[in-house]
Amino acid sequence: MLGNVDTGKQGAGMESCIACGSPLRDGARFCTRCGTAVAPRPGIDVVEDAPAPPVLEVAAAPSTPVSPAAPVSPAAPVSPAAPVNPAPPVSPPLPHSPPAARETAIPARIPLPEPAPAPLSRAAVGSLLAGVAPLLVSVGGNALASMFGVQAVEAINAGQPEGAWAPFLTTLTLLFLGNAALLVACGVLGRRALRQTRRGAMTGRPFAVAGLAAGAVNLVLWVVGLGVTLVRYSAILT
Repeated sequence: MLGNVDTGKQGAGMESCIACGSPLRDGARFCTRCGTAVAPRPGIDVVEDAPAPPVLEVAAAPSTPVSPAAPVSPAAPVSPAAPVNPAPPVSPPLPHSPPAARETAIPARIPLPEPAPAPLSRAAVGSLLAGVAPLLVSVGGNALASMFGVQAVEAINAGQPEGAWAPFLTTLTLLFLGNAALLVACGVLGRRALRQTRRGAMTGRPFAVAGLAAGAVNLVLWVVGLGVTLVRYSAILT
C-alpha cells in the first residue's frame, strides 16, 4: 500500500532569486547572477504505511447467573417531630454600682516576726571580772603577806633569821604577777567587747566599760603598791 507522494516539483512555474529576482534553474543552490544561496525546497517522501497490528480475539468469560433481587421491605413510618420549647426570656442586666459604693477587700496584715534579741558579749563579762579581780587578789594577798611578815620578825627575834623572809617575799611576788596578768586580760577582753558591741550586734557594752574602769584603778594601785613594797622592804631584799 502506497502513502503520500512527494509533490515538491509540481509547483507553479520556475523559482526566482530572493535577492535580485533572476530566475533559478531546478536544483540550483546558488544564484548565477548575484551568488545568493538558495534555500532547499522541502519535499515529501513516499512512505509506506506500517502494517496494522494483529487483532487478538479474546474469548468472553461465561456469565454468572444473577440471583433474583431480594424484596425491598417497606420504609418505617416517620414519627412526628417533638414540639420545640420556647426559649426563656432574658432578664435585663443589673445596673452596676458606682465605684465608691463597692466594697474593697482589705488584705489581712501579716504580723512580722520579732527580731531575736542580741546576745550578750562574753568578752564584756570577762573584762568586768578581770577588772574587779585584782582588787580582791590584792586584799587577800596583802593579808597573807602581812601574816608571813609577822612570822619572819618573830623568827629573827628568836635567833633564826635564815630563810625567815622567804614566804613573805614569795607571796608578794605571786601577788604582783597575778594582778599584772589580770590587768592585761582586762584590757584585751575590754577592747574586744567594745568592738563587738559597737553596732548593736551584741549587748554588754556597759560591762566592758565598767571592767576597763576597774582595771585602770587597779593598775594605779598595783604600781603604787609595787613602789611602796620596794622602798619599805629594800633592806630585806638586799
